[in-house]
Amino acid sequence: MKENIMEKEKDVIESLYRLMRNFKRRPREDRHAPRSYMKLLYSLENNNDQSASELAETLDIRPSSLSQLLDSMERDQVIVRVKDADDMRITRISIEDEGKKILEKHEEVKKEEEEKLAAWLTDEEKDDFIRIANKLSQKLEEESQDEGCRNGKGRRGEMHKFHGNRRHSGCHGHRCHDKHDNDTFD
Repeated sequence: MKENIMEKEKDVIESLYRLMRNFKRRPREDRHAPRSYMKLLYSLENNNDQSASELAETLDIRPSSLSQLLDSMERDQVIVRVKDADDMRITRISIEDEGKKILEKHEEVKKEEEEKLAAWLTDEEKDDFIRIANKLSQKLEEESQDEGCRNGKGRRGEMHKFHGNRRHSGCHGHRCHDKHDNDTFD
């Protein structure tokens, strides 16, 4: 009996990995742009004219990594960097027409894929899949936040800047100390 349960658990994990692997391997017309590239374009589409520090925070990447990404995107004429008129220390990043074209193409391909994938499942299967995927995602997020707090680290593995026994919710993008108010961190 116990072997059957362990085998089923193993099958669940293997099925999940196989699904992710196959999903990543599928051919797509818009594969020319890295994921970080697309995340940055979507961020600018939602809030154009952001500063580099705002983008680094939004995308949760190091400023040096962002700088390399922006260099590449500027060479490709996807974005433009302009000094802020009110504060010359700040560089504003805006999406260019080429970047908008990439987003449009990505949306077209994404819609086609969604329609194709949706056709493979019944409505009941879709509901089951959504429920199970959301449950797993929630548990993984909770575990990740809890583990980050136990290790004294924030989202990017940075050490917490502790403020005595005071709660500092949100300073690292999560509210870990709401769960662990009585924990001590060295």
